[in-house]
Amino acid sequence: MGKEYTMKVFRSTGSDSRAEALRRPFLYGCRLLLACFLLLAGCRPEMPSGVISPSRMEALLYDYHVAQAMAEESYDSIEELRYVYVQAVFRKHGITEADFDSSMVWYSAHADYLSGIYRRLSARYEAESKAYGTGTSESELYANLSSQGDTANIWTDRVFYVLKPNRIENKIAFSMKADSTFRRGDSFLWRFTPRFVCKEGSRTGFAAMLVRYADGKVTAAHRRIEGDWNVKMELKADAKRDIRELYGFVYFPSTDVKVYRMMVVSDVSLIRFHSKRETPVEKDMLTVIGDTLTTDTLQRKTAEEALSEGDTANARRLTPTELRRTQDGERTIEVVKERPYTIPKNTRRQQRQTRR
Repeated sequence: MGKEYTMKVFRSTGSDSRAEALRRPFLYGCRLLLACFLLLAGCRPEMPSGVISPSRMEALLYDYHVAQAMAEESYDSIEELRYVYVQAVFRKHGITEADFDSSMVWYSAHADYLSGIYRRLSARYEAESKAYGTGTSESELYANLSSQGDTANIWTDRVFYVLKPNRIENKIAFSMKADSTFRRGDSFLWRFTPRFVCKEGSRTGFAAMLVRYADGKVTAAHRRIEGDWNVKMELKADAKRDIRELYGFVYFPSTDVKVYRMMVVSDVSLIRFHSKRETPVEKDMLTVIGDTLTTDTLQRKTAEEALSEGDTANARRLTPTELRRTQDGERTIEVVKERPYTIPKNTRRQQRQTRR
């Protein structure tokens, strides 16, 4: 009995140890996931007390960019109007210009916060444009494009950037090697929305897009960016050359003005359009295909028959001989006889002298 009892205890202990061994990886995985979650939550930087909150900053930037656009609509005194309108925005939100500048310095260093704000701002601007009947159907058309098909969004990089006037953060650049989806004669549309945040200095940027071909030739398009307006750059490739590379850039230059300046670029997309392939045109609808049609079954009228039936379109093709045939055989012609012309005597005498 003792041996039997001992064996039972041994078997029970072995089963428990196997279950414990199976539970250990599961518990370890749960602890690892929890640690990763806490680590990621802790990585989000804590906002300092003096920085404007995201909700207030969103409302502030909304009015700020509207004020900038209102100033740019004027043809005169743009800088003066910009200063007046922006100061009115600061007074409305109960902040100073120094508060705004220091907060934007922090937000520009933490692009995840700023990206969320501008994403919501874009949605608000678009919704209000639709409400006033000025919404662009083009944005809706390209919103849900995939990377495949005759019309595709081939942009694979980020859709939000913050550019600053220094050598490291002053440009966006991309380069795409052509693959089997690129065709001769493709068209490209590079779309993005720039927003300038600066109280002084140039509110200007530059953009360019280029196609390099297999033979080394280049087709390029460039543009000067001024103000908070949607940018659309179009470029069509040569239909007789193979594309090797597509690349482009946005550049935010520095100035001598020692104030805070920033250029936000959002809603970036790059649309590729395949050109329609040429199809052979049927030159003659009566072309014989195989042995199914050996004669022209269309009954054609002669030009004389067409004229007699009043078909003036075919009558224009009559020759003079055919035209005479269609006319009556008898015609009355009135002939007027005149006295023969005589040469004056003086003229005859001059002619004789000239001959001698």
